[in-house]
Amino acid sequence: MNTKLFILTILTLSLSSCLKEEKKYPAITVAQGTITQEIGMGENYENQVYFDLETGKMASNDHKAWDIGFSSTDKNKIIINGGKTQELGLCNMGLVPFNKVYTASELNSITDWRFDHPNGWIDSNAFGPNIFTKVTPQYFEGNENLYILKLGDKSLGEKQYIRIKIINRNGINYRIKWAYLNDTDTKDIFIPTNPETNYTYYCFDCAKGILNEPLQNNEWDLLFTTYKQYVFEPSFNRWASYLLRGVISNEKETQVAKVQGLADYDNINLTFAKNTTFNDDLDNIGYDWKVFSLQANRYTIVKDNVFIIKNRNGQYFKMKFVDFYNALDQKGYPKIAYELLK
Repeated sequence: MNTKLFILTILTLSLSSCLKEEKKYPAITVAQGTITQEIGMGENYENQVYFDLETGKMASNDHKAWDIGFSSTDKNKIIINGGKTQELGLCNMGLVPFNKVYTASELNSITDWRFDHPNGWIDSNAFGPNIFTKVTPQYFEGNENLYILKLGDKSLGEKQYIRIKIINRNGINYRIKWAYLNDTDTKDIFIPTNPETNYTYYCFDCAKGILNEPLQNNEWDLLFTTYKQYVFEPSFNRWASYLLRGVISNEKETQVAKVQGLADYDNINLTFAKNTTFNDDLDNIGYDWKVFSLQANRYTIVKDNVFIIKNRNGQYFKMKFVDFYNALDQKGYPKIAYELLK
């Protein structure tokens, strides 16, 4: 499991809803010819936004509209929406019967509620890499384990707990069964994934059912969204999970490298970009391009954070953040500056 050490930046205030009138911070200088784009996540971060650097195409949807996602690739990967609520998590109960009865006290005593790390590695996600056994090149049987998904909404009562068993994967299509905790009404669900998107999504506690990404996987580079991640708290010498607003890259089509301290934005050229080392972490951009100022009660941009992005067509872009507020001084509107390197 890959983890990164992050310096705590007053993250406990990231959900602050009251903005005071404060002095404006000077805008970060943008080089001539560089394109700027505001990304509208919304003041309450209600949107997740897909963005394509080459075309400027953008599409958004509600980041809380799904609970679980199924990969259309050959990774046999299932993800959960850790950014939906602070308490959402998954627990592997092992080889126990689907209809085993659990009491509220038993579930309340569970501490191993897991969520997906935004780096995208399959061994860092809640379901893990061993949910299937290969039967044929195209057919995989589920591991028979019982999983319980806690939605983290206590107003739902026992319905905040979902029992799940993964039945199989046939080609790019999945089959699962699920029920609310201690409910006899079991649903047998067929999930037909779409090879033109990275994931197909399913919502348990809503009427939306099966959802797809709003853009095809060859139409976007970056996803501005909400996710959950462990962050080290030096003051308490511990790791704690937080809901964060950050950026992850398209796992099928995009590579990203952070070059903080290696070069100034204005001096980065195509030769520099082609000699940059990329890795497969999806959260190379992440969330810490901004910090919260307790004194000013607002976010400020980390000025020397610069990123090199290689897209599906082998084009290189340089990118940095220049703001986190819109013209109405509302947070949740990150503005990026980027340039195609030629």
